[in-house]
Amino acid sequence: MQLNLNNFARISLASSHTSFVLSATDEALALQDYLIDLLLKDACFIKLQYFIEKGFNFDIVTNRLAECSLFDDKLVFILNFKTKPTAEHAKILLKLYSLLNENNKLIIATNKLDKKDLSQEWLNLSSASIQLTGDINEVGWLIDYYLKQFELQIERSAKQLLIDLTYGNITQLLRVLKQLPYLYIADDVINYDDLVVNITDSSNYSVFGLSSVYLRGDVATAIKMLDSLYHDDSDLILIIWVISEDIRRLMQIKGALKNNNSLRSIAPSLRIWGGMLNDFEAANIRISYSLLVNLLDKLAQVDMLIKGLRKGSAIVEIKNIVTALAKGTIYVG
Repeated sequence: MQLNLNNFARISLASSHTSFVLSATDEALALQDYLIDLLLKDACFIKLQYFIEKGFNFDIVTNRLAECSLFDDKLVFILNFKTKPTAEHAKILLKLYSLLNENNKLIIATNKLDKKDLSQEWLNLSSASIQLTGDINEVGWLIDYYLKQFELQIERSAKQLLIDLTYGNITQLLRVLKQLPYLYIADDVINYDDLVVNITDSSNYSVFGLSSVYLRGDVATAIKMLDSLYHDDSDLILIIWVISEDIRRLMQIKGALKNNNSLRSIAPSLRIWGGMLNDFEAANIRISYSLLVNLLDKLAQVDMLIKGLRKGSAIVEIKNIVTALAKGTIYVG
Protein backbone atom coordinates (compact mmCIF):
# COMPACT_ATOMS: atom_id res chain seq x y z
CA MET A 1 0.00 0.00 0.00
CA GLN A 2 1.51 3.31 -1.15
CA LEU A 3 1.45 5.98 1.57
CA ASN A 4 2.34 9.66 1.80
CA LEU A 5 4.65 11.05 4.49
CA ASN A 6 1.90 11.99 6.95
CA ASN A 7 0.33 8.53 6.82
CA PHE A 8 3.64 6.68 6.90
CA ALA A 9 4.81 8.59 9.98
CA ARG A 10 1.68 7.46 11.86
CA ILE A 11 2.32 3.73 11.54
CA SER A 12 4.61 1.68 13.74
CA LEU A 13 5.90 -1.83 14.22
CA ALA A 14 3.19 -2.30 16.83
CA SER A 15 0.52 -1.94 14.14
CA SER A 16 -0.92 -4.80 12.08
CA HIS A 17 1.48 -3.95 9.24
CA THR A 18 4.19 -6.56 8.74
CA SER A 19 6.27 -5.29 5.80
CA PHE A 20 7.49 -1.79 5.01
CA VAL A 21 9.23 -0.58 1.85
CA LEU A 22 11.11 2.73 1.72
CA SER A 23 12.69 3.68 -1.60
CA ALA A 24 14.76 6.85 -1.86
CA THR A 25 16.89 8.87 -4.24
CA ASP A 26 20.41 9.69 -3.06
CA GLU A 27 19.13 13.11 -1.91
CA ALA A 28 16.52 11.45 0.32
CA LEU A 29 18.62 8.73 1.99
CA ALA A 30 18.81 10.66 5.27
CA LEU A 31 15.00 10.98 5.27
CA GLN A 32 14.75 7.24 4.61
CA ASP A 33 16.92 6.60 7.69
CA TYR A 34 14.82 9.02 9.74
CA LEU A 35 11.58 7.23 8.83
CA ILE A 36 13.11 3.85 9.69
CA ASP A 37 14.10 5.26 13.08
CA LEU A 38 10.48 6.40 13.55
CA LEU A 39 9.27 2.86 12.83
CA LEU A 40 11.69 1.47 15.40
CA LYS A 41 10.94 4.09 18.04
CA ASP A 42 9.40 2.68 21.23
CA ALA A 43 9.04 -0.74 19.59
CA CYS A 44 9.99 -3.79 21.65
CA PHE A 45 11.58 -5.56 18.71
CA ILE A 46 15.09 -6.95 18.34
CA LYS A 47 16.65 -5.37 15.25
CA LEU A 48 18.48 -7.56 12.74
CA GLN A 49 20.05 -5.58 9.89
CA TYR A 50 21.45 -6.95 6.64
CA PHE A 51 23.13 -5.17 3.72
CA ILE A 52 22.11 -6.81 0.47
CA GLU A 53 24.78 -7.00 -2.21
CA LYS A 54 25.43 -9.39 -5.09
CA GLY A 55 25.73 -12.94 -3.80
CA PHE A 56 24.02 -12.30 -0.45
CA ASN A 57 22.77 -15.57 1.08
CA PHE A 58 19.09 -15.04 1.88
CA ASP A 59 18.96 -18.39 3.67
CA ILE A 60 20.34 -16.50 6.67
CA VAL A 61 17.18 -14.41 6.83
CA THR A 62 14.76 -17.19 5.83
CA ASN A 63 16.12 -19.61 8.42
CA ARG A 64 16.11 -16.97 11.16
CA LEU A 65 12.49 -16.15 10.38
CA ALA A 66 11.52 -19.81 10.45
CA GLU A 67 13.31 -20.31 13.78
CA CYS A 68 11.77 -17.34 15.54
CA SER A 69 8.27 -18.58 14.71
CA LEU A 70 8.96 -21.33 17.26
CA PHE A 71 9.67 -18.84 20.04
CA ASP A 72 8.17 -15.61 21.38
CA ASP A 73 10.95 -13.29 20.22
CA LYS A 74 9.84 -10.08 18.50
CA LEU A 75 12.18 -9.43 15.60
CA VAL A 76 12.39 -6.80 12.87
CA PHE A 77 14.52 -7.63 9.85
CA ILE A 78 15.96 -4.62 8.00
CA LEU A 79 17.14 -5.36 4.46
CA ASN A 80 19.28 -2.55 3.00
CA PHE A 81 19.62 -3.06 -0.74
CA LYS A 82 22.73 -1.51 -2.28
CA THR A 83 20.66 -0.60 -5.37
CA LYS A 84 17.19 -2.13 -5.70
CA PRO A 85 15.75 -5.66 -5.68
CA THR A 86 16.36 -7.76 -8.78
CA ALA A 87 13.83 -10.19 -10.29
CA GLU A 88 15.41 -12.98 -8.23
CA HIS A 89 15.23 -10.85 -5.09
CA ALA A 90 11.53 -10.22 -5.79
CA LYS A 91 10.78 -13.95 -5.57
CA ILE A 92 12.66 -14.21 -2.28
CA LEU A 93 10.85 -11.19 -0.79
CA LEU A 94 7.47 -12.76 -1.57
CA LYS A 95 8.61 -15.89 0.24
CA LEU A 96 9.71 -13.80 3.24
CA TYR A 97 6.30 -12.07 3.34
CA SER A 98 4.66 -15.43 3.93
CA LEU A 99 6.76 -15.92 7.08
CA LEU A 100 5.85 -12.58 8.68
CA ASN A 101 3.41 -12.10 11.55
CA GLU A 102 2.80 -9.76 14.49
CA ASN A 103 6.12 -10.81 16.05
CA ASN A 104 8.24 -10.79 12.89
CA LYS A 105 8.38 -7.62 10.78
CA LEU A 106 10.33 -6.70 7.67
CA ILE A 107 11.70 -3.30 6.59
CA ILE A 108 13.07 -2.99 3.04
CA ALA A 109 15.25 0.03 2.23
CA THR A 110 16.12 0.47 -1.42
CA ASN A 111 17.22 3.05 -3.97
CA LYS A 112 14.66 4.94 -6.01
CA LEU A 113 12.29 2.63 -7.88
CA ASP A 114 11.61 3.31 -11.55
CA LYS A 115 8.11 3.63 -12.97
CA LYS A 116 8.22 0.02 -14.22
CA ASP A 117 9.16 -1.16 -10.71
CA LEU A 118 6.01 0.28 -9.16
CA SER A 119 3.82 -2.48 -10.59
CA GLN A 120 5.91 -5.32 -9.19
CA GLU A 121 4.13 -7.81 -6.95
CA TRP A 122 6.66 -7.65 -4.10
CA LEU A 123 6.05 -3.91 -3.75
CA ASN A 124 2.27 -3.99 -4.10
CA LEU A 125 1.92 -6.80 -1.55
CA SER A 126 3.91 -4.93 1.10
CA SER A 127 1.85 -3.61 4.01
CA ALA A 128 3.12 -0.04 3.55
CA SER A 129 5.45 1.63 1.07
CA ILE A 130 6.72 5.12 0.35
CA GLN A 131 8.78 6.69 -2.45
CA LEU A 132 11.12 9.48 -1.32
CA THR A 133 12.74 12.05 -3.63
CA GLY A 134 14.08 14.65 -1.19
CA ASP A 135 12.11 17.44 -2.90
CA ILE A 136 11.05 20.73 -1.34
CA ASN A 137 7.75 19.30 -0.07
CA GLU A 138 9.50 16.48 1.78
CA VAL A 139 12.06 18.89 3.24
CA GLY A 140 9.25 21.15 4.45
CA TRP A 141 7.37 18.19 5.93
CA LEU A 142 10.49 17.08 7.83
CA ILE A 143 10.93 20.51 9.42
CA ASP A 144 7.30 20.69 10.57
CA TYR A 145 7.14 17.08 11.77
CA TYR A 146 10.45 17.15 13.64
CA LEU A 147 9.61 20.36 15.49
CA LYS A 148 6.10 19.13 16.30
CA GLN A 149 7.64 16.28 18.32
CA PHE A 150 8.99 18.96 20.69
CA GLU A 151 5.79 21.05 20.58
CA LEU A 152 7.53 23.73 18.54
CA GLN A 153 6.19 25.71 15.60
CA ILE A 154 8.02 27.70 12.96
CA GLU A 155 7.09 30.74 10.91
CA ARG A 156 7.20 30.43 7.13
CA SER A 157 10.12 32.84 6.73
CA ALA A 158 12.16 30.99 9.37
CA LYS A 159 11.36 27.69 7.69
CA GLN A 160 12.61 29.06 4.37
CA LEU A 161 15.79 30.24 6.09
CA LEU A 162 16.47 26.69 7.28
CA ILE A 163 15.99 25.38 3.75
CA ASP A 164 18.19 28.09 2.24
CA LEU A 165 21.03 27.70 4.73
CA THR A 166 21.17 23.93 4.30
CA TYR A 167 20.45 23.96 0.56
CA GLY A 168 17.69 21.48 1.30
CA ASN A 169 20.38 18.91 2.16
CA ILE A 170 18.48 16.62 4.52
CA THR A 171 21.55 15.36 6.39
CA GLN A 172 22.64 18.90 7.19
CA LEU A 173 19.06 19.98 7.90
CA LEU A 174 18.67 17.25 10.51
CA ARG A 175 21.89 18.41 12.20
CA VAL A 176 20.43 21.90 12.51
CA LEU A 177 16.98 20.67 13.59
CA LYS A 178 18.52 18.63 16.41
CA GLN A 179 19.93 21.85 17.90
CA LEU A 180 16.60 23.68 18.05
CA PRO A 181 14.94 21.82 20.98
CA TYR A 182 17.88 23.01 23.11
CA LEU A 183 17.37 26.62 22.03
CA TYR A 184 13.60 26.85 22.43
CA ILE A 185 10.98 25.57 24.87
CA ALA A 186 7.64 23.88 24.24
CA ASP A 187 4.99 26.09 22.59
CA ASP A 188 7.58 28.51 21.21
CA VAL A 189 7.06 29.79 17.69
CA ILE A 190 10.43 30.05 15.95
CA ASN A 191 10.68 33.30 14.00
CA TYR A 192 13.16 34.49 11.41
CA ASP A 193 15.07 36.98 13.57
CA ASP A 194 15.63 34.54 16.45
CA LEU A 195 16.71 31.82 14.06
CA VAL A 196 19.26 34.11 12.40
CA VAL A 197 20.82 34.78 15.81
CA ASN A 198 20.73 31.14 16.93
CA ILE A 199 22.09 29.33 13.89
CA THR A 200 24.08 31.90 11.91
CA ASP A 201 26.00 33.80 14.58
CA SER A 202 29.81 34.02 14.42
CA SER A 203 30.29 30.85 16.46
CA ASN A 204 27.85 28.73 14.51
CA TYR A 205 28.15 29.61 10.84
CA SER A 206 26.71 27.02 8.50
CA VAL A 207 28.78 25.64 5.64
CA PHE A 208 25.67 25.92 3.52
CA GLY A 209 25.20 29.53 4.64
CA LEU A 210 28.73 30.20 3.37
CA SER A 211 27.56 29.13 -0.08
CA SER A 212 24.83 31.78 -0.16
CA VAL A 213 27.31 34.48 0.86
CA TYR A 214 29.94 33.87 -1.83
CA LEU A 215 27.27 33.34 -4.49
CA ARG A 216 25.93 36.81 -3.62
CA GLY A 217 29.47 38.22 -4.01
CA ASP A 218 30.15 39.16 -0.37
CA VAL A 219 33.90 38.46 -0.09
CA ALA A 220 34.45 39.88 3.41
CA THR A 221 31.64 37.88 5.04
CA ALA A 222 32.63 34.72 3.17
CA ILE A 223 36.21 34.91 4.50
CA LYS A 224 34.93 35.66 8.01
CA MET A 225 32.68 32.59 7.85
CA LEU A 226 35.55 30.43 6.61
CA ASP A 227 37.67 31.55 9.56
CA SER A 228 34.82 30.55 11.90
CA LEU A 229 34.30 27.17 10.26
CA TYR A 230 37.95 26.15 9.93
CA HIS A 231 39.88 24.45 12.74
CA ASP A 232 41.86 21.89 10.76
CA ASP A 233 41.90 20.50 7.22
CA SER A 234 39.23 17.90 7.99
CA ASP A 235 36.72 20.77 8.24
CA LEU A 236 37.33 21.50 4.57
CA ILE A 237 35.92 18.22 3.28
CA LEU A 238 32.28 19.35 3.49
CA ILE A 239 33.23 22.84 2.29
CA ILE A 240 34.88 21.37 -0.83
CA TRP A 241 31.78 19.27 -1.50
CA VAL A 242 29.45 22.28 -1.20
CA ILE A 243 31.63 24.47 -3.44
CA SER A 244 31.94 21.75 -6.08
CA GLU A 245 28.16 21.23 -6.04
CA ASP A 246 27.63 24.97 -6.54
CA ILE A 247 30.10 25.04 -9.44
CA ARG A 248 28.41 22.10 -11.13
CA ARG A 249 25.01 23.73 -10.69
CA LEU A 250 26.31 26.94 -12.25
CA MET A 251 27.72 24.95 -15.18
CA GLN A 252 24.34 23.28 -15.67
CA ILE A 253 22.60 26.66 -15.48
CA LYS A 254 24.83 28.08 -18.19
CA GLY A 255 24.17 25.05 -20.38
CA ALA A 256 20.42 25.32 -19.87
CA LEU A 257 20.35 29.06 -20.57
CA LYS A 258 22.31 28.47 -23.75
CA ASN A 259 19.48 26.14 -24.85
CA ASN A 260 16.90 28.87 -24.14
CA ASN A 261 15.67 27.44 -20.83
CA SER A 262 15.05 29.76 -17.90
CA LEU A 263 16.74 29.38 -14.53
CA ARG A 264 13.38 29.11 -12.79
CA SER A 265 12.27 26.28 -15.06
CA ILE A 266 15.31 24.12 -14.24
CA ALA A 267 15.77 25.23 -10.60
CA PRO A 268 13.76 22.38 -8.98
CA SER A 269 15.80 19.71 -10.79
CA LEU A 270 18.97 21.38 -9.48
CA ARG A 271 17.54 21.62 -5.93
CA ILE A 272 17.62 25.42 -6.07
CA TRP A 273 14.78 26.84 -3.99
CA GLY A 274 13.61 30.05 -2.32
CA GLY A 275 16.27 32.69 -1.79
CA MET A 276 18.84 30.47 -3.49
CA LEU A 277 17.34 31.46 -6.85
CA ASN A 278 18.52 35.04 -6.47
CA ASP A 279 21.96 33.87 -5.27
CA PHE A 280 22.49 31.68 -8.32
CA GLU A 281 21.13 34.33 -10.66
CA ALA A 282 23.66 36.84 -9.38
CA ALA A 283 26.52 34.31 -9.50
CA ASN A 284 25.65 33.22 -13.03
CA ILE A 285 25.89 36.79 -14.31
CA ARG A 286 29.19 37.43 -12.52
CA ILE A 287 31.07 34.16 -13.08
CA SER A 288 32.24 32.91 -16.47
CA TYR A 289 32.23 29.28 -17.57
CA SER A 290 36.01 29.30 -17.94
CA LEU A 291 36.37 30.43 -14.31
CA LEU A 292 34.11 27.58 -13.17
CA VAL A 293 36.27 25.04 -15.02
CA ASN A 294 39.41 26.61 -13.51
CA LEU A 295 38.02 26.45 -9.98
CA LEU A 296 36.82 22.87 -10.30
CA ASP A 297 40.39 21.91 -11.15
CA LYS A 298 41.69 23.92 -8.18
CA LEU A 299 39.29 22.08 -5.85
CA ALA A 300 40.77 18.76 -7.00
CA GLN A 301 44.21 20.11 -6.10
CA VAL A 302 42.98 21.16 -2.63
CA ASP A 303 41.69 17.62 -2.13
CA MET A 304 45.23 16.37 -2.84
CA LEU A 305 46.61 18.85 -0.29
CA ILE A 306 44.26 17.52 2.38
CA LYS A 307 45.32 13.95 1.59
CA GLY A 308 48.99 14.94 1.86
CA LEU A 309 49.69 14.26 -1.82
CA ARG A 310 50.81 17.84 -2.45
CA LYS A 311 52.50 20.51 -0.35
CA GLY A 312 50.82 23.78 0.53
CA SER A 313 48.03 25.31 2.61
CA ALA A 314 44.56 23.92 1.90
CA ILE A 315 42.75 26.73 3.74
CA VAL A 316 44.65 29.41 1.82
CA GLU A 317 43.67 27.76 -1.46
CA ILE A 318 40.02 27.50 -0.36
CA LYS A 319 40.00 31.20 0.55
CA ASN A 320 41.39 32.01 -2.91
CA ILE A 321 38.68 29.90 -4.55
CA VAL A 322 35.90 31.47 -2.49
CA THR A 323 37.26 34.95 -3.25
CA ALA A 324 37.30 34.13 -6.97
CA LEU A 325 33.68 32.95 -6.83
CA ALA A 326 32.60 36.06 -4.93
CA LYS A 327 34.47 38.47 -7.22
CA GLY A 328 34.04 36.59 -10.48
CA THR A 329 37.70 37.00 -11.36
CA ILE A 330 40.03 34.39 -12.82
CA TYR A 331 42.00 32.52 -10.18
CA VAL A 332 45.58 31.88 -11.22
CA GLY A 333 47.14 30.85 -7.90
